Amino acid sequence: MAINKNSNAYIIIYTVVMVVIVGALLAILATSLKDRQEVEVQKEQKFSIMRVLGVANEDSDKDQMVELFKKDVTIAWIEKGEYTPVTGNKAEEKAVFDRLGNRKELREVTDKLPIFQQGDTYVIPMAGKGLWDDIWGFIALQKTEDGTNYKVSGIVMDHKGETPGLGAEIATAAVQDKFIGMTLFDAEDNIAVQMLKGGMAHKSAVEGSTVDAISGGTKTCDGVNKMIKDSIGKYAAFLKAQLGATTPAEVEAPAEDEAPVEGETPAEETVTEDTVAEDVNVESNNGKEE
Repeated sequence: MAINKNSNAYIIIYTVVMVVIVGALLAILATSLKDRQEVEVQKEQKFSIMRVLGVANEDSDKDQMVELFKKDVTIAWIEKGEYTPVTGNKAEEKAVFDRLGNRKELREVTDKLPIFQQGDTYVIPMAGKGLWDDIWGFIALQKTEDGTNYKVSGIVMDHKGETPGLGAEIATAAVQDKFIGMTLFDAEDNIAVQMLKGGMAHKSAVEGSTVDAISGGTKTCDGVNKMIKDSIGKYAAFLKAQLGATTPAEVEAPAEDEAPVEGETPAEETVTEDTVAEDVNVESNNGKEE
């Protein structure tokens, strides 16, 4: 009996069989390549971290940067305010990078936060929403010389569907470089880094912390501001605690009073405002050392 290839039944059966076969092949392929895909995703994430640290640029060799990452960067969790390094623990390292890859989870999680450290610089992952879809990136925060604040030493941002030539400009070096040197906390200890239309001319601008917004990309810039504040806000208590942990300057011990000559009454010490201030400083530092 000849098969009528033009019949509706034949076309439907043929289509179903082909869909099942192709679907099965794709599933097998995806499963077999899963480990390799995870390796490549981690490589891209590590490369982005090296870029935000200023070690790599877009033209750097990724494999070489990954090796430098392994040598120079500490991977850690911030859990209940505690800093826990996990470098060398493969299972925990994988958990960190899995969290980075789940942007929705990264936006919503409030504890067990991934963080990276190189010297006195912390790298914090960010995730948020732009005008059309997800935006994400990393920001590097380095302690200031006096140890009282942080400055942005690097930032890398990317997007899924922002408008080319407008909001999509957040992924360009021209925009990202504007953030370098910006002060993180303002005088009230609020996160001050932001993008505003008109830059310092804007009424809400903060000196040393405000970046010019992208012309025509206001909504995307608003998303960037929210992403920065929400993402870093989760780490704010930890970051401030590290500033508070800065070793205070040593106070020179006061000279011992000379023993009075027998029969003499020690001369009355003249008390001045400087003397009082010095005594207060010494007592304060002694209390810290204890």
